[in-house]
Amino acid sequence: MNNSYTKIKEIVSKVFGIAVEDISIKCRKTKYVNARCAFAHILFEKNILRNYSEIGRLIDRDHATVINSIRNHDDFMVTDPFYQEQYNKILKLVTKDVLNYENFNLMKMFKRIDIQAKCMPCVTI
Repeated sequence: MNNSYTKIKEIVSKVFGIAVEDISIKCRKTKYVNARCAFAHILFEKNILRNYSEIGRLIDRDHATVINSIRNHDDFMVTDPFYQEQYNKILKLVTKDVLNYENFNLMKMFKRIDIQAKCMPCVTI
């Protein structure tokens, strides 16, 4: 397994208070579901790993489950303050320790630039 995937898995498990190997267990308890969701979302949204099947392989799930987890992330961020707090902790740690960005706000800037680049209208001559 890639070293950055391992580091992220360790960060997620530490923040959610579970063992690293428990991210992959077949359990529907909230803390395990939230840990898998946060792990998948970080990998996908931060362009660390953009393949649903590969993310699923890391947590012993299929690609459809990974897609569902990534989609559920936005709902969790709005409806679950505990998940939001834990995810923000994970994001700060991953940004600093794995992605080696000193300033957390850089990630927001990169996302804003990416969104603006996608929204530029096509100009025809």
